[in-house]
Amino acid sequence: MTNGYALSDLNDIGDIGYLATPYTLYDAGIEAAAFMAARIAGKLMEAGVDVYSPIAECHAVAHAANLDPLDSVRWGSHCERMARRFDYLLIADMRGWRESRGVAAEAKWFGEAGKPVFLLRLKPLAVEKLR
Repeated sequence: MTNGYALSDLNDIGDIGYLATPYTLYDAGIEAAAFMAARIAGKLMEAGVDVYSPIAECHAVAHAANLDPLDSVRWGSHCERMARRFDYLLIADMRGWRESRGVAAEAKWFGEAGKPVFLLRLKPLAVEKLR
C-alpha cells in the first residue's frame, strides 16, 4: 500500500482502469515498450485488477494490419475515445513516462473528466494517487 491505496482498492473505484505507458520515448524501443505494457497489464490482471493497455493493443493491431505504429494522429484519436470508457488511469512508472506526450495527454483527459489518476510503482506493484 502506498499513499493510502492498495491495488485491491482500485476495484472499489471502478470496474476497469486504463494503463498509460510510454511508447516512442521508451529507451529500449517500441517493441520492448509494447511487451512491457502487456506484461504489466498481465501482472495487474493476475493481481485481480482489470486494465486496458492501449499500447499493447494498438502496437499489435498496427503490426497485424500494416498500419504505422507511430501515427500519433490515428492512435491519439483512438486512445482519447477509448479513455472515456474507463474509470481511472494508472501511469506505469517506466522510464520515459514523465517525458511522454501520450502519457501527458492521457493524464489530461482523465483529469478533465474528474477521474482518478494513479502512479503505478512496478517493484513491487503499488499505487500512489496523483490526483
